[in-house]
Amino acid sequence: MAETLRRNIGAGFVIPHPLEQLNRVGCFPASTRRAGRAEYRDLDHHLIDYLTSSSPDLVASSMGRPERGCWVEGPRRQRFMLIQYQMSRFVFCRSKDVISEPHIAFYEKISARLFLPWSCKGQLMNVCISEVGVITGCLEIPACAPLNCVWGVNTASHSVGLYLSTVLFGTVVWVLKWLILKYNLKLLLTYHNWMYEVRGKMSLKTKLWFMLIKLYGGRKPLLMSYQASLPKMPVPGLKQSVDRYLKSVKHLLTEENYKEVEKLADDFKKGVGNRLQRYLILKSWWATNYVTDWWEKYVYLRGRDPIMVNSNYYGVDALLVTNTTVQVARAANLIYAILQYRREVDREELNPILINKIVPLCSAQYERQFNTTRIPGLETDTLVHLSDSNHIAVIHKGRYFKVYIRHKRRLLKPCEIEAMLQKIVEDESPPAEGEEHLAALTAGDRVPWAKTRKEFFSKGRNKASLDAIEKAAFVVALDDEPHDYNPNDPSKLDEYGKAMLHGKCYDRWFDKSFTFVVCSNGRIGFNAEHSWADAPIQAHMWEIVVTMEMVLGADAPLMSQLWEACQEHESYQYATVELTFAFYVEHPVSSRALTYLNSLSCRLTGYENSYFMWADAPVMAQLWETIQQEEYISGYDKDGHTRGTPEVQPPNPIRLEWDINKQCQQVIESSLQVARALANDVDLHIMMFTDFGKGFVKTCKVSPDAFIQTAIQLTYFRLENHFCLTYESSMTRLFREGRTETVRSCTAQTCAFARAVCEKKPKPECIKLMRESAETHQQQYRDTMTGAGIDRHLFCLYVVSKYLGVESPFLAKALMEPWKLSTSQTPHQQTDRLDLKKHPDRICGGGGFGPVTDDGYGVSYMIAGEDTIFFHISCKKSCAHTDAHKFGATLAQSLNDMRDLFSKD
Repeated sequence: MAETLRRNIGAGFVIPHPLEQLNRVGCFPASTRRAGRAEYRDLDHHLIDYLTSSSPDLVASSMGRPERGCWVEGPRRQRFMLIQYQMSRFVFCRSKDVISEPHIAFYEKISARLFLPWSCKGQLMNVCISEVGVITGCLEIPACAPLNCVWGVNTASHSVGLYLSTVLFGTVVWVLKWLILKYNLKLLLTYHNWMYEVRGKMSLKTKLWFMLIKLYGGRKPLLMSYQASLPKMPVPGLKQSVDRYLKSVKHLLTEENYKEVEKLADDFKKGVGNRLQRYLILKSWWATNYVTDWWEKYVYLRGRDPIMVNSNYYGVDALLVTNTTVQVARAANLIYAILQYRREVDREELNPILINKIVPLCSAQYERQFNTTRIPGLETDTLVHLSDSNHIAVIHKGRYFKVYIRHKRRLLKPCEIEAMLQKIVEDESPPAEGEEHLAALTAGDRVPWAKTRKEFFSKGRNKASLDAIEKAAFVVALDDEPHDYNPNDPSKLDEYGKAMLHGKCYDRWFDKSFTFVVCSNGRIGFNAEHSWADAPIQAHMWEIVVTMEMVLGADAPLMSQLWEACQEHESYQYATVELTFAFYVEHPVSSRALTYLNSLSCRLTGYENSYFMWADAPVMAQLWETIQQEEYISGYDKDGHTRGTPEVQPPNPIRLEWDINKQCQQVIESSLQVARALANDVDLHIMMFTDFGKGFVKTCKVSPDAFIQTAIQLTYFRLENHFCLTYESSMTRLFREGRTETVRSCTAQTCAFARAVCEKKPKPECIKLMRESAETHQQQYRDTMTGAGIDRHLFCLYVVSKYLGVESPFLAKALMEPWKLSTSQTPHQQTDRLDLKKHPDRICGGGGFGPVTDDGYGVSYMIAGEDTIFFHISCKKSCAHTDAHKFGATLAQSLNDMRDLFSKD
């Protein structure tokens, strides 16, 4: 072996050693990819010892064993250098060879990665690359100039000075480049005219703008890549907002009432309004977003009413497919998927949301999705967020458990998590006194909860147990009742939704960022607190984790050849040892498979086509690690349990202990009564509309959102014989830290269309009015997205007036008007990990929220596919004029009537 090594080094490093021989020599430690810095430094020693022991005439120089590298002299007095870089790679290079001109670019790329000041002169050499001490093959790359001019005993001080100056110069250049890119991109992102242009008929200016955005954005941006470049949200003009407000209410008021409001508006514009506007503009100069902090504080955290139903919202499972009916198995797989998603967010590896795959949205709200809880206060609540958490909290039959999710810095496998959850389910111990209804404190009024928390949960056993819940990554509720979708019994779906919205009022921790709910039959859902972020953020996570559970099951044929190629290699051991060598996968791999692999964020290089795929060892190791992770969560065995075998004995769940006295129990029961009264008053109806969907609406050349909003207005008019102020949630995430804005979707054009349909006007006239209504709605939506909305501006002016102690009758009247219709569209297909056109049965059922007013409706809808729309309709049973099921039936009729308008006879 030593003779082979000497011969190959002299000939240019073509070293064909098999992996087994190097393993017997023991030149590298196990699990090196997860080793620390000290172990990687030891790799120098392992490899040098191996070389010198294998070939006596290879002698290490007197430099010893530095961290960065070591000289080794060969039999012909040729000098070699061992250089450690990127914590896993070693390079041997001959000192006197130089490279040719055609390879300068490649040469500079390699030198930049090695952080060495190379100089280029003219000829090629072979360099052997080894991964963590394993000699893997031969790769032809450019050589360096004489190394004794760069790194040697006699020139060490010169090298250090040169190195430091190079680093300093490079840092300055990098900072300047970053600043130029940041502010150029920020300037480009202030352009919003592209939203107002017809798709397919964009101006040359907009086309050039799109090209520049794509150029500055890079090929694979990370989650937070655009944050520093997003512009601030502008403050609209005072006259503009007031005039738009008057226009939005004119058709809803009598002539006398409108004149009264118009006079208040004129007085406001001529008087105190200008002063308030100046203060607001001043705030916008120093605040990242002039709305967000006040909106979070005064709309969410200052509310003293229960957050259950009134603020929190819910989501349900993919209803048309059943993965397993084993509760703990489904919970384990989804917990693991959620934790994988959390890791993507923490590492910023999650793909940012891009409009048209180019224009970025703000990602700030993702930062508080995990390890976050809402703490009650007497006057205002606070949000507490931790950077990390090693455990989750589990609620089961009124008992609380602390469950660790890591073992020796790795996530527990789903089968290991299932084993821990099974112990919880099998535990038949009863709840402690006062423990069963404890979570009702988070469901009731905020002030009693704040006082109780301070008095009874600020020390001792209660504080330790409460900390375990509040500092958990999230809360898991293992319900003891089944819920499901039954097409023959629509009431089952309504019960499912109510279980996610409020449950039993004591089996959800409503203060947590979200509670992940698993029913006894394996159906899942969530209940989310609203102040930390808006529904699209939680919906994004939900879509991804539900998709992660099923994606390989749906696309398994694409991966089969790659799996077979992987399993042929002896060094591959499932989930324990990662690949440590480069190899060719000489099997056909389809373009869809490559697209899927790229979606795993693996930086594949080489022949990325439909015939061959090649990647070096670090990339393949990352690829297989990711595939292993997804394989773990992708399916269940024939009995419905998670796949895989536990590698370790997971720690037992820790039962949380409480010391709840009679006085505290009385407060808990009082909060439970308040929560139950609120929950029992909720009339919730979930309607799965399958007569048509997005596919048909597109043929009408009308926005699907505008189509549904118009149908909602037609429905309300048919039921109430009048129109009302309507809230539709829009987003302002084109700006940094943007959240939501209001689209006032009950417009004069919408009212005209609804009246025309009810009066049975000719079809051409109705179609004309419908298109006008849709265009007006889309114009409003664009205005709100680009910072030209009405309600957030008026809200901030009202806050300024309170700070200054100034009364404004106009603002008081404008902001006190009730929203009898509160609507919101749940975004869908925020990830492309699963093609729903080919797997329509895997669509998620969306989610909803409670009614905003006592005599109004809450309507959430999700355009789930080409032929499916989910509606979540809520109102209060105590109101004699509202009925969620009647509203749903009338809405279905309105949708079909509108379809008939556009259908050909």
